[in-house]
Amino acid sequence: MRKTLIGLLAGAASLGLVNKVKGQIEPCLIQQVAGSDSVNGDNFGFAVAVSNNYAVVGAPLHMHHNNQSGSAYILNRREDGWDVKAELLPLNLEAKKFGRSVSISDDGDYVVIGSEGPAIAYVF
Repeated sequence: MRKTLIGLLAGAASLGLVNKVKGQIEPCLIQQVAGSDSVNGDNFGFAVAVSNNYAVVGAPLHMHHNNQSGSAYILNRREDGWDVKAELLPLNLEAKKFGRSVSISDDGDYVVIGSEGPAIAYVF
């Protein structure tokens, strides 16, 4: 049996374990998480990356100053579930769809967030 932490796309990110037994996949929901200021239509959970006790979740349609510049959220796993620890914003709020792609280093020290317009990768 193999267990892997995953994120599923939804209005809120669903974090769970997937058990793979004899070729059959059996998902098990652990917790549904939303950003601290998420609203419907943000596309929270569009992109998800997980490394050990940290996850980064993109919300590329999140509004800031009447602009869909997007955002990304850093989540931290504790014994009783996942907490949103930080919201990341593009340096230029004129950016479009920041959070469209996300990645996190194996040790959780670095996060890379992609945006669509202009096409830039932000390293945190």
